Amino acid sequence: MKLFLVLLLVSSFSWSKCELPPNEVIKIGCSHECGFMNSLRLKIAALSTGHKIELIDLKTDLALIDEMDAFLIPGGEDIHYRLYIDKVDRLARNQIEKYNSHYRTSENGDKRDLFESRLLKTYNEEERFSRVPLLGICRGMQMMGVAQGLPLYQDIEEELKIPNREYVLDKVEIPQGPTVMSAIFPGGSFYATKYHHQGINLPYYFSRYQEFPEVKVTAFSHNKKIAEALEYTHRPALGVQFHPEYSLPSGIFQWFLNKACEKKLN
Repeated sequence: MKLFLVLLLVSSFSWSKCELPPNEVIKIGCSHECGFMNSLRLKIAALSTGHKIELIDLKTDLALIDEMDAFLIPGGEDIHYRLYIDKVDRLARNQIEKYNSHYRTSENGDKRDLFESRLLKTYNEEERFSRVPLLGICRGMQMMGVAQGLPLYQDIEEELKIPNREYVLDKVEIPQGPTVMSAIFPGGSFYATKYHHQGINLPYYFSRYQEFPEVKVTAFSHNKKIAEALEYTHRPALGVQFHPEYSLPSGIFQWFLNKACEKKLN
């Protein structure tokens, strides 16, 4: 355990630091329970960046969002296709309907769908959030795509013939270019922990790229069949399909805190 913590701290020092006055605290609003591992990794990242942080479970309370310096949408339950099926063309709608039996229903997922879609709508449309960073993990990245009108695969095993990614390591590859992911991972590839069976429908995204000017897919796995990272072009927002809280090394949490620091300074 001590070696694990040392490796996390060493890996995080490569990210440039934004400094706050000693008593300033970065407030991070989690759309759902922040979770033990997300909380741990953020606290470790805060040690390396020198920031004080407070993690707040928003608990579906939009009234709290103006107090936040950053937002985290963690992993979790399936996203219901009702959120995007009416926004796509007939071909994509037929595909969703064909595989919708693979949607895994849950009461908690329904609650999160409602709140997180409202949160992202406000985040995307209100100028006061233009400098507020957002990190989406697994389900969180999918919600970021859905909020922009992108549909999801209902089950990657059925639709892509790739086994559902359940507690596995996948090689994530990052194309060269001026993106957040390429800045965090200059090596261009790494291995990360995966747990999901839904995912961004990449053929739909690629075929209609011009319709999504505020979205850029910036990392892939399985020969560009699975989207692994999504960035907003109009906000400091990064979504990752993998789980950085269970992956080593990762500068994602350091990037997140430094962006929150920059927001507080400006």
